Amino acid sequence: MEKIDILRTIRAHGFMAKDIAEKLGITTVAMSQQITGNPRLETLRKTADAIGCNIRDFFYLVNEDGNDIEIPEGQKSGDETKQENEVMFCPRCGTKFMVINNKGYEEN
Repeated sequence: MEKIDILRTIRAHGFMAKDIAEKLGITTVAMSQQITGNPRLETLRKTADAIGCNIRDFFYLVNEDGNDIEIPEGQKSGDETKQENEVMFCPRCGTKFMVINNKGYEEN
C-alpha cells in the first residue's frame, strides 16, 4: 500500500515548507492546506518542481501497520533502472495518472 507525505519529501530534500511556499508565491498557511488532505495533481506537480524532485517521491510504500517498507537501492525513483514512464494511482482518491520521464505528469 502507498501513502503520500509531501512534507516528509520536502524535509528529505533539505527544505522547510515555508521555503517551498516562498518559491510558489503562496503563504505558509496556503501551503499547509494544499499539501495536507487530498492534494490536487497540479499541486503535486508544482510542489515537485519547486523542490526539484519527482512526483513519485511523495509516495511511500507502507505495510498493513502503516510502517515504511524499504525499497532496494536499485529500484528507488531517479535510479537508472527505473522505468521511464510509470502509471500510478492516488492512494487517497484512486485517480490514475502517469509520471512521464520522471519529471512531468499526464492525467488518464
